[in-house]
Amino acid sequence: MVDSFGAKAWTSHAGGQDHKVEQNIILQQISMVDDIGSPVTKGTKVVRGAYADNGPPTTLSDQGSDLSLSYQHFTTIDDVQYVNGNQLGRRAMFQVDQGLNLGIPMTNIGLSGGLYNRMMASYTKFMQLPFTPGISEDDVWINKKAPNTLVLHGRAGNCVGDMAPYDYFALGGPYSARGYSHGELGAARRFVETAAEVRIPLKNFRKGMDGIAYGFAEYATDLGSSAELDGNPTEFYRKAGRGMTYGAGLKILGACRFEYARDCNAGTGAFLINWGERF
Repeated sequence: MVDSFGAKAWTSHAGGQDHKVEQNIILQQISMVDDIGSPVTKGTKVVRGAYADNGPPTTLSDQGSDLSLSYQHFTTIDDVQYVNGNQLGRRAMFQVDQGLNLGIPMTNIGLSGGLYNRMMASYTKFMQLPFTPGISEDDVWINKKAPNTLVLHGRAGNCVGDMAPYDYFALGGPYSARGYSHGELGAARRFVETAAEVRIPLKNFRKGMDGIAYGFAEYATDLGSSAELDGNPTEFYRKAGRGMTYGAGLKILGACRFEYARDCNAGTGAFLINWGERF
């Protein structure tokens, strides 16, 4: 379990309706602890009914705790608009985390959070579904219909330098690859995710019927970068490092998503309930 405590100073700026920038300086103490608050320095797993505690390190220091100073920069360009409940437009996001933890080699003097540069970028396009009839202004304003849409999404990240285990990119989960639980595919130093989703508003079939039916396909991979992490956590925990998922769902009751997602690695599927937008 990650236990963190610290302070943050930030500034934010809106460069127009669609462009936002935020910058942060964060100083924090990050500790890995068990259920009773004792420090945990190594990862564990169950082998033949017994705990193996020779796993990857949990922090950069060997004490199970890091004192870290970092700078963060976020840039967002977002012109997405809702048209009777469905989205149209584009969203681009870029994030940089810079570790500022200087120390004196061979001593315990300095901060233990490491020197690193961690970057992540994503791009999402919400467009009218190709090869289908568009909707007129009368459909939008009078009949209250919404466009059928295709969502294309890509996200990628990379880190150079001292990457702490609690900063690893975790693959899998409701905002990564939906057929897997959070981090089920593995941990990564660099990664690529892609997704496509087709959305059909139910109100286009019957006036007054709320909700959106959709189908999706997603893929995530660590590009083999887990081997570059200390202790190779993906191999230690016997995770795949990549995976594809597909499925279908229904968004109703506002932003509540009822989904069926297929785990293509195991050949199984699961019904999921999530809240909020996927993209």
